[in-house]
Amino acid sequence: MLAPRIGLTIRRPRPIATAAAVALALPIAASTSSDTSPSPTFVQAIQLQYQDRGNRREGIRPKPVAGGDIELISARVDYKEEAVQLPDRLRLKFYLDRPAAVHVTVREVDYVHYYWMDHVQPDQPWRLGFGNMFEWPTRDVIRQLEGLRTYDLGVVARLERPESGRVERVAPVILYYANPPNFVTGYVFTFRTNGDAQMTCTVYGASGSVFDREIPRQPGGRPFTVRWDATKVDPGAHSLVLRGHFLNDNARLEQTVSFYHQPRVQ
Repeated sequence: MLAPRIGLTIRRPRPIATAAAVALALPIAASTSSDTSPSPTFVQAIQLQYQDRGNRREGIRPKPVAGGDIELISARVDYKEEAVQLPDRLRLKFYLDRPAAVHVTVREVDYVHYYWMDHVQPDQPWRLGFGNMFEWPTRDVIRQLEGLRTYDLGVVARLERPESGRVERVAPVILYYANPPNFVTGYVFTFRTNGDAQMTCTVYGASGSVFDREIPRQPGGRPFTVRWDATKVDPGAHSLVLRGHFLNDNARLEQTVSFYHQPRVQ
């Protein structure tokens, strides 16, 4: 069996758009205005705020505070469905090899608008296999955030525990709008450390390590992406392990993400 390949992508800083600033600043401006009628912009900002939308909570929310040395931002199947324009609805799909409580979070990989969606409630209960799907309209929030594209979003389907931690079990998510892939050929994992760090990435399967690679220096607070090519990998449980140290004080860091690789999407 050929060794899978892992690629590394570093996200460069993007300017913070005005939508988040408007949502935060407008309530102050409105309170000092002599006109008691709310402006259309203010009403829109209120509508975009993170709130209950029936089968999910979605909207703009304050920048979350990272709770650990390293944070898993996204665990997706390496698949992109091309689109000329933002679709009317987005869908996510994932595989479960055994029953588990599922906690889905969709967020921007790199903070610009501070978009966030969680507390997802599917039409049917999550179940074994690839029959787990959730869809939501882009008109409520995403379409109104200038420049936000489908794959600017990261997705994590955490199993059992909703919060991030040093050891996590996830179901990698297919993010699409019309047609999911027939096969899973790889994965995209995105992380962020809270300080400049250097690491190694190792993927383990049933027979032990299937790949090991050095990750160059990563700036603190910036997302970086690890791609794992699983084209020739058999179905089964796998773990991706990051190990390294912070450059300022040499303090150790480690993150383990366990998941099940099922190549055939049914």
